[in-house]
Amino acid sequence: MGAKPLNEAVIVITLATIYFGASKFGFTMAFSAEQVTLVWPPTGIALAEILLLGQRVWPGIALGAFLANVTTNEPVLTALGVATGNTLEALTGAFMLHRFVRFNVRLERLKDVLGLVFFSAILSTMISATVGVTSLCLGGVQPWASYQSLWLTWWLGDAAGALIVAPALLAWGQKTDAWKQPK
Repeated sequence: MGAKPLNEAVIVITLATIYFGASKFGFTMAFSAEQVTLVWPPTGIALAEILLLGQRVWPGIALGAFLANVTTNEPVLTALGVATGNTLEALTGAFMLHRFVRFNVRLERLKDVLGLVFFSAILSTMISATVGVTSLCLGGVQPWASYQSLWLTWWLGDAAGALIVAPALLAWGQKTDAWKQPK
């Protein structure tokens, strides 16, 4: 084994740690349910990770999301469901930006900004909200009667994370040589 697999493992573990820490911080902003917040910074972090480093970092998102959720009074299968939704949200948002906008992380074009709003903040966040709230209700963590309000809060929190955190990280990523946009 060469240095490349080791570097990949270090990147994934580092990103999982960042996602985990941001999740624990995000949980401090929960009011209606322990797992649902009005601002969810990890959404923006995950999206920026994939846009700057490529799809290969998705295991870090999945691991960080799983560990954050399994340590907040959720059954293992519920935490796995939530982590799956969080990971798919970031992958789908980045995919749609590349596919439909030919996204440039510099955000210098209006279509990049509008694409970020529409594809990442509005559309892809619906995946995480749907999978996450469904997982919480199926796991008995939250009542089905609260599904609609939890879904709306989750979706708004993820959208806020995508709109606030991702652009800041993308701008920061342009200032350092350590981040390179994948080809």
